[in-house]
Amino acid sequence: MMNQRVGLGVVLALLAVCTVGLYVTDGVTGALAPALGVVVVGVLLFRLVKHPMSPRIWSKQKFIAYVAFVAVLGLAVMATFVWVLVVVPDWPTRLLAAVSIALVPVVAVWGVRMVRREDQSARQALESAKE
Repeated sequence: MMNQRVGLGVVLALLAVCTVGLYVTDGVTGALAPALGVVVVGVLLFRLVKHPMSPRIWSKQKFIAYVAFVAVLGLAVMATFVWVLVVVPDWPTRLLAAVSIALVPVVAVWGVRMVRREDQSARQALESAKE
């Protein structure tokens, strides 16, 4: 699916920028974790491009469980960022936490919409195969 490729591409680009930035500021040891992330996301993106996944039909129960999981996880992440916003005195970190708080619901809604679109395309493909 195109959305998955775009999402993984964005994550890959952000991790690459973080790797370069941490390499410049902290050296090799600081850049090791994001560099490993670049490798993992790069492999996932390569596999997704070479072997695209077919759309999957989601039952109502699985969809509701997915939405509940994303909501709980999103609330936990937002609570962590609020804690960082309150506790950390460094203003760049607080600014990053505030931006991250705003991005968590956007990413959660994007993930739910992607699952819903996958379900709709799988159902349409099933209907067209029946005809």
